[in-house]
Amino acid sequence: MPVVDAAAADVYLLYSGKSRKLKEEIVEGISGDFSVKTYNTGLLGLADYSGLQKVMSKISRARVVVMLLDTTMEAFKGNTFKTNLIVVNSVKTNVKSQNKIRYIVDKSVDVSGLGNDLKISIISSMAELNDNGADVLIIDESTINILKALRAVLKEHSSVK
Repeated sequence: MPVVDAAAADVYLLYSGKSRKLKEEIVEGISGDFSVKTYNTGLLGLADYSGLQKVMSKISRARVVVMLLDTTMEAFKGNTFKTNLIVVNSVKTNVKSQNKIRYIVDKSVDVSGLGNDLKISIISSMAELNDNGADVLIIDESTINILKALRAVLKEHSSVK
């Protein structure tokens, strides 16, 4: 009889067709450290409200949910996740988390729309990520890879549900 692993993933990575390449890079880069599951938000176009709630329930079992780019944020507009949420290269604020939400963006992303209530930190080295309590991490990709920054933030948040 086959063994089925029904445990929740450490990381649930939400992406759209536009972010498929980035999704593949992230999965390859973090799968050695974390159990990763992915979900293509393009499938939500076919779902009714009940279907969306089933997806939300499934995804919220992960320790951390990672959302890629604006299109993924739009797919879950108005929803609140029950887990930690990390948003990559988007500054949309239309999705909430009952726990911690962090934004990781490269320097080309305009963060002015996030408002003044979030702590913003510009990161140019891995050492600056250690114990960095900022809500928004602006990554200087000329000195640090955004994937390395994401892995460090995931390690910080995956221990907290």
